[in-house]
Amino acid sequence: IYSIVFFSFFRISYAGFEISEVMYDVDGTDTDREWIEVHNTGGESLDLSKWYLSSDNSKHSLVPQGDSVVSSGQYAVICQNVSKFKTDWPNFSGLLFDSSWTGFNNEGESISLKDPDLNIISPISFDSSMGGNGDGNSLQLINGSWYSATPTPGLLNQNTSNLNNTDSSDNSLTSEMNNSLPSVVFKKESDNSKITTKIITKNIVTAGIPFSLDHSTIGTKKEKIVLGKFVWNFGDGMIKESTVSDPFVYVYQYPGDYVLTLSYFSSTFNSKPDATDRIIVKVVPSGVVISGVGNMNDPYVEIYNNSSYEISLRDWILKGSVHSFIIPLDMIILPNKKLKLSPIITGFDFKDLSSVTILDKTGKVFASFPDKIIPVQSFSDKNSNTIINNESSNFSGIKKDGSINEVINLNDFNNEEKNNNNSSINIYPYLGLAGIIAIGISSIYVIRRKKNIPDYVDTEISAKDMKIIE
Repeated sequence: IYSIVFFSFFRISYAGFEISEVMYDVDGTDTDREWIEVHNTGGESLDLSKWYLSSDNSKHSLVPQGDSVVSSGQYAVICQNVSKFKTDWPNFSGLLFDSSWTGFNNEGESISLKDPDLNIISPISFDSSMGGNGDGNSLQLINGSWYSATPTPGLLNQNTSNLNNTDSSDNSLTSEMNNSLPSVVFKKESDNSKITTKIITKNIVTAGIPFSLDHSTIGTKKEKIVLGKFVWNFGDGMIKESTVSDPFVYVYQYPGDYVLTLSYFSSTFNSKPDATDRIIVKVVPSGVVISGVGNMNDPYVEIYNNSSYEISLRDWILKGSVHSFIIPLDMIILPNKKLKLSPIITGFDFKDLSSVTILDKTGKVFASFPDKIIPVQSFSDKNSNTIINNESSNFSGIKKDGSINEVINLNDFNNEEKNNNNSSINIYPYLGLAGIIAIGISSIYVIRRKKNIPDYVDTEISAKDMKIIE
């Protein structure tokens, strides 16, 4: 019995690279172990480091692990993690390129290459129905069609006569059908009658951000199972048990690497699961801050991702003092990059900038502006020798980077003066008493001096008081 599997494959001839093999679902955990193979089908050598892999709705750079030039007819492998790839394939000696993507979606993924001018090259779409779904096989492009076969990274793909899942009749049928339907693959039904389950989610998520979880549980007759007992263990102490296979969302509160497992029981009375799956989910810190805002003429909001991972802003809310803006689906901020949101798009005005926050759809705050002021060590006035130590001052005009805040709250000065008055000793009565004593002493001194000075106005002048000098 044979089944016909249709999939989306846009076969376009280019003088350049072509995706020739995809390992999207490695046996065991997929984390950082996926890879693709590309083939230089052109007549000239090409520098693959100037190209990109397109996945996750973004382009990923290709970092050569040695020579970056791929000769005509030569193969090269692009992997998620170089060390893990070499562990899986210790005898590999071909051209290897390091890249980074969040993990292929096993139930439906579209990938492509992009040339140096960002033209889309060799786009393909695949899913688990095509094979290679955790059984140790990869998807390989052979004679214009895709097959599930034993992986051959960096080498010529298997001939159709050697494929384990086809026979001679398959080849003749495939050849005949390829003339009219180049996107059709004939696959022999597997004799494996086991129930299988597969977790469907991303391998990298953000702490505190809800992410979607689903699964694909297939019965012995290749039917999709939706009822039974499904037990999820999230690896952080939390377990979820349900009898219906509805997708749901979950939130990891802290960064780390968590082992996520799913166990399926056909009956609630079974003690041993009929099928299990596990993956490692890497939870990264959000790293998103509001790094700046505009002014009255241009009230933009600037967001910065200071982490090493790209972060999806899906369903986040940007809230100003007056207006709110829901960030659209699949909006991504790249690692160590900034985004400026224009007021033309957000609808913000200058009034909104006095208080801006980023919230998720549950209302949890992830970033705010202005941020909490952190005391700095000291601040020096150029016109004096006075040093203001912010550890003992409430002066909010100094930001945590040592610069001066554009908006200074005068109430802070009043509060500081009050605090200083309350914490110091009142010395005014003592100063007054000292002043009275000083005035008394000065008066006595003046009176006594006046008695010793003769009054020349009333004294008669005699000849003894005069002298001829010329």
